This record gives sequence, structure tokens and C-alpha cells, in this order.
Amino acid sequence: MYAGLYAVPRIDERRTFVGAIEYFLPARSREFLLGLTVNISDSGLCIKTSASLGVGEIVVIRNKLPVPCKKAAIMWVRKDPKNFYRAGLRFLRDGP
Repeated sequence: MYAGLYAVPRIDERRTFVGAIEYFLPARSREFLLGLTVNISDSGLCIKTSASLGVGEIVVIRNKLPVPCKKAAIMWVRKDPKNFYRAGLRFLRDGP
């Protein structure tokens, strides 16, 4: 299953970045969820998680990542055969 905005192009080059990530979905709750980063760029990242995610949801990231942003929007979601989800997140920058 794949849902998302296929037509949205990548803004920056991705690089492999594998590590644990803690995040929450403020529209749902403040409970932290766990996942793994797959890759990262200056404009977003890809994560793998067991939590069901929805396109358009906002994610608040708890860990320190090598980018200045802690909020992101979910741009696409794909469920794999083992019931994990991969999601593409685009960082949301505060202000100009």
C-alpha cells in the first residue's frame, strides 16, 4: 500500500542516516513513538516505524538530528509486508 504525494520532487540530496528516532504526533497525543531513520537530507528524512502514519500529519522529533528543525510533515507513507511503515517527512521551518 502506498499513499502520498508522488509528484512532490526531492529538494535536497539524501544521505544514508540510520539511527533511532523518537517522535510524537501532536494531533493524536504527546506519547512518544519509536522508529528508525533510513536517510536524511537538509529538507527531510525517511523513517521506518510500527506506528500507522497518515499523509499530512505533523511530526515533532525529540532526538537531536544533524538538522536545525524539529517539526516535519508526512509527505508519503508505504506499508511493507511485515506491517512496518516507511514514511517520507519534509521538515517544517519556523518563520522566514
